[in-house]
Order: sequence, then structure tokens, then C-alpha cells
Amino acid sequence: MVENMVKMNETNTTEKWRDYCNVILFGMVLVGFLIIGLLSPDKEISDTERRLLHSFPELNMHTIFADKGQDSFMDGFEEYAVDQFPYREAFRTAHSAFSLYGIGRKEINDIYYAEGHILKTFMSIHPDSVSRSLDRMQYIKKRYLQDNQVFFAMIPDKNYYLEKQTEVPYLDYEKLKKLFREQTDEYAEFIDLRAELSLNDYYKTDTHWRQERLEQTAEKIMLAMGNQFDFQFREEFVTDRFKGVYYGQGSLPVKQDTLSCLTADYMEDCIVTCYDSGKAELFSLYDFTKAEGMDSYEIFLSGPRALMTIDNSSATSDKELILFRDSFGSSIAPLFAGCYKKITLIDIRYISPSILDRFVNFENADVLFLYSAQVLNNSEGQFLD
Repeated sequence: MVENMVKMNETNTTEKWRDYCNVILFGMVLVGFLIIGLLSPDKEISDTERRLLHSFPELNMHTIFADKGQDSFMDGFEEYAVDQFPYREAFRTAHSAFSLYGIGRKEINDIYYAEGHILKTFMSIHPDSVSRSLDRMQYIKKRYLQDNQVFFAMIPDKNYYLEKQTEVPYLDYEKLKKLFREQTDEYAEFIDLRAELSLNDYYKTDTHWRQERLEQTAEKIMLAMGNQFDFQFREEFVTDRFKGVYYGQGSLPVKQDTLSCLTADYMEDCIVTCYDSGKAELFSLYDFTKAEGMDSYEIFLSGPRALMTIDNSSATSDKELILFRDSFGSSIAPLFAGCYKKITLIDIRYISPSILDRFVNFENADVLFLYSAQVLNNSEGQFLD
């Protein structure tokens, strides 16, 4: 019995030392991360998440004693610590990979990985947003487009092209299309783009379509609008480090996208002018300086802009086009420029439709509403009055 008690004491002593060692080891790890965090310079931006990271909060009597949610130092420090945690991106990637491949989760924060693509689910049709989109289009038609030829094309989200057995939820595109056609057929000719696109025509880490694969889509739109489309395009490599909008949201261990653009002889004669600053500023069809920025897709017409024009003295016609668009229009508009001597691009997320007649002459111009299903279904808070 004494021998057993001795053995039990020895066992308890061993377990205690093991517990002590674990506590010490854990403490050393915490201290190590603290030291690394203190010695490492703070990062201002998360390239993968496309957002500013929290900086060290202001430390004074007000922030120390402030209540929670009212400029509290502790609230600010908690956000700062999470954003500036050492090897944060590596931990996020490891967590996502374990969730996806280790325990078999289908999604991470509504982000899915299927058929080599990172996708976000857009399951529900939002009636308020649909009504808002239709209202803005109807307003523009009644106020400005009395005798214009008007066309409307809806760009499917890439979820539409997934094999149905992937079990990734997707938006009912047919229902959404029906809702818009019922309200727009009386004044706009609908151009169905589904047959011209496929899953591979979209970036794997982003929501947008790939310009180098849009020749057939651009031709479909231009022919439907009564234009000839016979241009020789050349593909030009831009970067193989394109981190799409879903790349950071999913934080999955996948390759970055390759981004290319299409060039043609007529593009040398194109003059791009932006009016967002209140005065005319010369831009370019492709701003290659943005290739290594936070969003490489912004090489196309320099990213989101309220009002731009593309003038082309060597166009195949003297016609003009008014293009109401979202960011998808930035990459396909250069392919339209061979057909029109002037294209005016309008993004009503950044300029109110009520003031367009101050800047745009709608007379005798073709008009195209070209929007992604995602934007039309989420227009609340986006389209301006």
C-alpha cells in the first residue's frame, strides 16, 4: 500500500510538472507573440481584405474612462490587436483551409469554393432593391430618353454557371430576369448574355468577368444594337498577382488570378476624359499603374468613376453611345469603342440621375443599361436619387 502511495505521489508530481511546463510553454508563446507584435511595424492596409487596418487607439483620460462603444480605448485596442496580430494572414488561411478540408464545411462566411472558383452566395431576390433599380431606369427613360434606341443587358453572377451538383446556393436568375423584363420591355430591347458566357469567363477569385474572354459577348451586344463588329484584338498580359474581392474574404489557399487585357489598333486613337473632379481630366483605357494596387481590376478605365467619355476618331460610325453601367462596364466599354465615335459612361452609384442633363447630351444617342445581376439585386443604398 505504501508502495502504491509512493507511485501515486510520483505520478501526481509528474503530472504537476507536465502542467507547469505546459503553462510555461503557453506563456512563452504568448510573450513571444507579444514581443513580435511590439517589434513589428503596424500595417496600414490589408491587401487581401481590401480595407484599412485599425491603428493603435488614442490614449488619454477621455478614452480610458469612456463607456464601451464611445471612443473607448479598450474597444479600440481590441480591434487594433486583432488587426495587427503577428502572422494574422497565415492564421486566417490555416483556419479557412482546416474548415474547408479538415472538417468538411461547405462555406466560410458565405464564401464557397467550387470548381476552382471562390464564390459568394446570392440566394434571395430582394424586392426593394429590384424596385429601386427599376425605378431609376424608368426615371432616366422618362426624363431623358424620348426618341432614343434603348437596350438592356443583365450580367449573370458566376454562380449561375456552376454545375448544380456542387450544392452551392445560387440566385434564381430566371425569376430575376422575368421581373426586369416585365417592367422594361416596353421601352428597352433585352439582350440575353447567358449563352455567350461560362464559368471560365469570370476570375476565379473575383466577381468580375475576364476582359480577354469577352469578344463574343461584346459582339453579341454590338450586333443586337445594329453595329458591325469586326476587329482584331490582341491579348496583353498584365499581372499574375490579381487578388480578387473574394480572395481576402475567404482567405483560402488558392492561386492568385492572372489578369490580361485586349488591345486593338483603333484604341490608339481613343481619348478618355473623366469629369469626376469637376473639370475635364485625361485618363487612359488601361491604367497599368493600378496592376499592383489593392484592386488590379481598376486598370480598366481607372476603376469606379461617375462620368467618363471615350472619343474615337477612327470609329466605324459617327454614332454615340450612352452606357449606364457598374464596374463590369469598365472592362467591356473599350471593346465597344471601335463602333462609336463617342461613348459616355455613367455610373449612377456616384452621380445623381437628376443632374445628368447638365453634363450629357442624350440626343440621337444609342442607350445601353448594362448591369450585373448582383448590383440590380442589391441597389438599395447604391443608386442615387
